[in-house]
Formats: sequence, C-alpha cells, structure tokens
Amino acid sequence: MAAYKALMFDLDDTLYDFSGNWELAIRKTFQEHRLTAALDQLSAVAAFNHYSSFHWSLVHRGAISFDEYRFKRLGSALADFGIALSEVEFSDFNTFFIENNLQLICPNEADIRQMAWWSERYRLGIITNGPADLAAEKIKRLGLDGFIPEEQIVVSERTGYFKPQAEIFRCGLNRLGVQSHEAVFIGDSWKDDVEGAMGAGVDAIWLAAKEELAETADNNPQNRRPLGIIRHFSEAEQYL
Repeated sequence: MAAYKALMFDLDDTLYDFSGNWELAIRKTFQEHRLTAALDQLSAVAAFNHYSSFHWSLVHRGAISFDEYRFKRLGSALADFGIALSEVEFSDFNTFFIENNLQLICPNEADIRQMAWWSERYRLGIITNGPADLAAEKIKRLGLDGFIPEEQIVVSERTGYFKPQAEIFRCGLNRLGVQSHEAVFIGDSWKDDVEGAMGAGVDAIWLAAKEELAETADNNPQNRRPLGIIRHFSEAEQYL
C-alpha cells in the first residue's frame, strides 16, 4: 500500500451534514425574519434554494464574489414575491441565516477521536469551495480545530481556484508540504472532489450516497476508479 503522509478533506457534506443543516437553517430564518415571515414559506424557501443553485455557477466561474452571490440568491427569491431587497435588509437577513446555520453544527465525539488518531499519523488539511469567512468557524464548531489549524484550510474564495481545478489541490499539497502521491483526498462530490483530486494526481476516496453509485458508473466513460467508496469519512481508514 502507498505510504501516505497527508489526508485532505472536503468540508460541507463530508465532515458534517451541510445539506441537512442548510434546510433547517433556511426554514427557521424564513419563518422568523421580519423580511420573510409573512411569505408563503414553502414557496419562498423553494425560490431561495432555486436561486442558490442558479447563481452558484457565477461564483464558480469567478464572475461574482460570494457576497454578491449571497445578495443575488436572496434578492432574486424576494423579487418573485414583488419585494425589492436593500443592502441593509440583506445584511440583517444574511447574518441571521449564518447564525442559524452555525448553531446547528455540533461536535461528534467519535469523529473527534478519529481525527485525533489520524492527526498523530498524517498531516491533515481541508480544501473547500466556499466563502472565506466561515470555513475556520465550522471546523472550530466541529471540535476539529485542534487537528486542522486555519493555515491548513484552503478556501476557494481566497485562492481564486475552485474544485475540480487542479490548482486548488496543489495549494492544499503545498500547505501540507507533501507531493501528490503522498496524499489522499476524501470528499462527497464525484466531479469536484474525486475527479478533481485524481486530475491533480492525488488518490481520492469517495463519500457517496447509494443512489449516486449507479448514475456515476453510467456517466464515467473513462472508467476512473477512486481508491475507495465510503458512507462516512471515518471509513476511509480501511484504504490507508
């Protein structure tokens, strides 16, 4: 087996349930914030989620900043209800939404023990497509900041590169002081995490939902295989 020196992780939906937290946080925010409380909640949340996905490609292409993205997704959703969004209202809503989201992130003792064990054997890092203002706080709330310091967290907003671009994986390798063949990347996205890492010469372990497996196999004409397929990041141990 390869003598790995470093483990690199995706953050959202790999180290914690970002998608589940997102839904809970946005529902709470829409229900309780004065800007959205009177709206039909199902329709308003559906609009917000739609525009969150719709405008994400602009961020990914570097066409807009994360702050512009956050404004656009809310402004577009409210426009469907005839509401014009001001900067002051946006700032208040966004702050409330972020607070609600972060409050749902809780440490898991088993995950902390696993990361502590790995930290004694490997250099640990994060590579995430996300805003620069939240990644370190998420790691702290997960109780993992003692094993993954902020300088070992690579964030797309800071680097200007996004997964699956090879450059962002190289940034992670440089932060940890290792070569591509000495690292493993663990993440939930086939395109961004698995294909991205393998494209940078890094072995990848895919944290996959069962329903994704058949679809990915059908749409993988190059028949590229990750080092392993898991359901929880702690299961990566069997492939190291």
